[in-house]
Amino acid sequence: MSGKLMAIVDALFLLSMLLPKRGIIYVAYGAWIAYLIYRIKNTPYKAVKIIDGGMIAFAVIMMAANLYFMFQ
Repeated sequence: MSGKLMAIVDALFLLSMLLPKRGIIYVAYGAWIAYLIYRIKNTPYKAVKIIDGGMIAFAVIMMAANLYFMFQ
């Protein structure tokens, strides 16, 4: 299941590169955040939870940066 979900996220990021300035990047980041939350809830390892939490923070920062530059 996890591999299929990540393949969907990868496809969304690829689509966002092929069709720039369409807002697909926000859907891709949102899907990645959802995937990371899914991983956090389904892993017993604390290190994975911490790393995934850091990646969620990174995704949120990247979404904010994209919004900032979109409205510049």
